[in-house]
Amino acid sequence: MISPPTPCHPERSEGSAVGGLFDESQDRHEPYTISVATCRAHFLLSALLLFLVSTIGISASAIDKTADFRKRCGVDSSAVRFFANANERGWKKYSSAKDFPRPDAEWAEYASVWSRTGSPLLALLDGQGQDFSDSAYYCYSATGELQSVEHEFRTVWGWGYWESESLLKGLVQSRHDHFFETNRQSIIPRPSGADDVGDAMRLALYETSSKLPFFSLM
Repeated sequence: MISPPTPCHPERSEGSAVGGLFDESQDRHEPYTISVATCRAHFLLSALLLFLVSTIGISASAIDKTADFRKRCGVDSSAVRFFANANERGWKKYSSAKDFPRPDAEWAEYASVWSRTGSPLLALLDGQGQDFSDSAYYCYSATGELQSVEHEFRTVWGWGYWESESLLKGLVQSRHDHFFETNRQSIIPRPSGADDVGDAMRLALYETSSKLPFFSLM
C-alpha cells in the first residue's frame, strides 16, 4: 500500500539526516542533502502512484511490469493514449488517466496504448468488476500483427490465473499458464470454482491491432 505523499525538506538538518537518509560512504553518518528538484520529483511520483492506486487500482508493481513488457515488446515511445468503456456506452478516448470516469456498470474496461509510426505497438487492457478483474498486455509488430500477449485474471476468492502466448503470423509458437494464490503469488492447482467463471477468465485475443475494440478512436 502506498502512503499519502509527504513533502520532503531539502534543508540540511543538524544531527540527523533529511528523510532518514545518510551518506554511507563516510565513516560517520553525515546529513544527506536532497536537492529541491529531487525532493519535488519524489513528491510528484508518490502523488501519481497514490492517484493511480486510489482511482483505477494500478499498483507500483503493475507500473514496473508495464515498463518491463514495453521493453520486451520493443516499444520506445513514451507517448501514451487512454481509452475507457466504464459505463456500457462504448469506448471513448481520454486525454489522461485522471479523466477516466468512475464505473457505473458491473464491468468497466480501461486501456492504455503506447505507439508511434513505424514501431511496435503495446496495448494494456484492464477490466474491473465486483468479483474479479483482469489485465492483458498485447504486443503488436510495426505492421499490426500480434506477437505476444500476457494475461492475468484475479478473483476475490483468493486465486487467479496467468497465461502468456508468443505468436508468429497468427500461429501460437509457445504458451504458458498457471493458477496462483493472489496473496503469496504461489502456483496452485486448478481451483474448484474456476469452471464457474470460465467465460470471464477467457482471454480476448485480438490478432491484429485493427481488431482492438477502440481502434477507430486511435
